[in-house]
Amino acid sequence: IGGDLARTLSVVGERTVNPQETLSFTGVDLKNYTFTWDLFPSNKKDTEQIQKIVQLLKNKSLPQAEEVAGVTSTARAFLKYPSIVTLNLLGVQESHFQRFKRCMISNVTVDYGGGGGMPQIIKGGVPAAVTLSISFSEVQIHVAEDYPVGDTTETAVEVQGGPAA
Repeated sequence: IGGDLARTLSVVGERTVNPQETLSFTGVDLKNYTFTWDLFPSNKKDTEQIQKIVQLLKNKSLPQAEEVAGVTSTARAFLKYPSIVTLNLLGVQESHFQRFKRCMISNVTVDYGGGGGMPQIIKGGVPAAVTLSISFSEVQIHVAEDYPVGDTTETAVEVQGGPAA
């Protein structure tokens, strides 16, 4: 309420309109993550393994083209969804880290300069270093039930009282 109407209501009703805006809940965004690794092959086998990893990630991050049977003009007219992946952090106690829902790979970036600009070429014409960045987008939203807190009364008391001595 604004203008003359707000002033009239405040005089007649001995009240004023609260000038603070309110928030409108429109939903929750899907979570996105990006992981980056610097890879330094020490031998030919490492170089081949890095190449296989890059090819697999690019393959799984892209949709497959689908044709309609018997109609040649529909080549690449339809796309199947890319692969869905599950992220796991190895060697950690998962309750202390981010919880991941199933994801699609939204981007694969390969820097053959190892993050340093121009590629450094080693014996055999292969890169001396590769920086690999992979971005993921979750396909489901996180909700409060994904993060149970137990007895909320006890938790509220602890927060109000500060940290335990």
